[in-house]
Amino acid sequence: NASTENYKKILGKVDYLISDLKAGTSETYKAITGVEAGSVRANLRKAAELQKDFLIRIPLITDYNTGNNELLEMRKFLGELLKIRGELQVQTLRLHHAGSVKYRALKKPYLLENTQVPTMEFQKSFEDDLKKDGIKVLSYN
Repeated sequence: NASTENYKKILGKVDYLISDLKAGTSETYKAITGVEAGSVRANLRKAAELQKDFLIRIPLITDYNTGNNELLEMRKFLGELLKIRGELQVQTLRLHHAGSVKYRALKKPYLLENTQVPTMEFQKSFEDDLKKDGIKVLSYN
């Protein structure tokens, strides 16, 4: 978890590091995760410096991080990481509702129940923009 102090301790010591980037703006990051974006971004910058094999995943969640400003700010930040590394791998993940059954079983509210799944076309368009920025996109659709 890139928001914790322990994250920095494993950098360069693991074979392959996977980290999520959940929003572009600090306000949205705090609203959806409860964590300040500054510490996450600082840790991801450090990972870009120290970690040999590194993947950033971006969960695409309609109405949370799919607005134009959110996407633009994520692209800007990924551009910073690309400059640090020289190469950057990103995977986008569209929201799915497969885990909703578990929430019901645990008698917990599933807050994204009425959130629409982003279209594959939307995902592809964002991935195309990332590719134009020089980012390697891993796609499994």
